[in-house]
Amino acid sequence: VLNEPRHGAQAQRALEWFYGRNRLGVSLYDKMTGGCFDALIAEGVNRNQGAESTLAQLSARLAIEMGAQQHWQGHALQPSQVGA
Repeated sequence: VLNEPRHGAQAQRALEWFYGRNRLGVSLYDKMTGGCFDALIAEGVNRNQGAESTLAQLSARLAIEMGAQQHWQGHALQPSQVGA
């Protein structure tokens, strides 16, 4: 599904929501812990970091990374070689 441009773009947009592309422009991802805050609230971010929100962020990231890896399979130049 992620190989289809429409779905891949929507999946990327969903992942970006966790990193600040949301209505408040704040990241829910916590670089210090690797966790993810639970929600956006009027004041900013709900500071709780439950397993569900962290797993949702990790699942979205993994889906994008696996989709990218599958896209690059069979190409002579791999993503890790770009800019090397």
